[in-house]
Amino acid sequence: DVVVAFETGELFFTRAFTSGYLRNAEMMPEPLQHELIATNLGDTGAAAAGMALVRADWLMQREDDRDDQRVLIYGHADDGKCAAAVVMKNMSRG
Repeated sequence: DVVVAFETGELFFTRAFTSGYLRNAEMMPEPLQHELIATNLGDTGAAAAGMALVRADWLMQREDDRDDQRVLIYGHADDGKCAAAVVMKNMSRG
């Protein structure tokens, strides 16, 4: 499982993620792979959420050896509002 954040990684965002992680550890099992969109692209503003969704799709396309995979994408706005989604791939092989 992978977590993709569409935020800049500033300290207050990191604290919010830590609290959410501790409350929902079953959704983010170890070893946790955590990525920030801003690490490679910088502060992309409102486009960051869409870029996180594209990254989630790309990650799932690369994981052909697993039937089920999920990617949690999340982010925070500067005014404190939060958004998150779990993107899942489920390919049945017959």
